[in-house]
Amino acid sequence: MPELFVFRNPGRKRTRFTKEFKLEAVRLLELGEKPANQLAAELGIRRNMLHKWQTQLRNKGLKAAFRGPGAKPLSALSEVERLRRELKRVTEERDISFLFERRFRLSGGTCGVSRSRVVTSMTGPAYLADQAAGGSPDAALAETGFR
Repeated sequence: MPELFVFRNPGRKRTRFTKEFKLEAVRLLELGEKPANQLAAELGIRRNMLHKWQTQLRNKGLKAAFRGPGAKPLSALSEVERLRRELKRVTEERDISFLFERRFRLSGGTCGVSRSRVVTSMTGPAYLADQAAGGSPDAALAETGFR
């Protein structure tokens, strides 16, 4: 049987298991020689974890199952996902620039407000709620006092 657990971080209570360990545990479960409760007790894990791993392996297949924590690396993202991320970033930059430039023009060339204050106002709850309701950057300006 492969190495049991590998990464025990002293600052965390959670134990991470290797992909090989998970595959072996699912294989033993599917052999059916022992009940899931007994197998889980022998492996030192919870029974529901065994079933969760089994479901994940069935749904995602051998290559995609148990890939580890965190976001996918950019090279693994599909073209559509990558373009959506890029569009979101560029749209946010455009909106921030729009608000900053508008404030600059309205103030007669002296902005009187830092770029970070504009960014903060664009991430605040009032702005986000307005955007979710289909609002415009002008509406956000009125609410935050940047007119």
